[in-house]
Amino acid sequence: MSDGESLGERLQRLREARGMTRAELATACVALGRRIERNDIVRYEEGAYYPRLPTFSALARVLGVSLDVLWYGEEEAERLAWEREQR
Repeated sequence: MSDGESLGERLQRLREARGMTRAELATACVALGRRIERNDIVRYEEGAYYPRLPTFSALARVLGVSLDVLWYGEEEAERLAWEREQR
């Protein structure tokens, strides 16, 4: 997470950019088979703890971004993708 934005800040920004409430994001994750509640989203956004990988994956799917974008941010994810292509 090198762009200065924390995972929680990024999660909140991406959620808000999609016009979703925390409850809506949690409900969408439940629809993907992840048991998650609004309070979990609050904790993630506040940086109190990180989601486990299956939940992290569900969050990325619901938000329409890759795991790399959710974890690293758009610019770093793009740089990593470029590096992978160069190999």
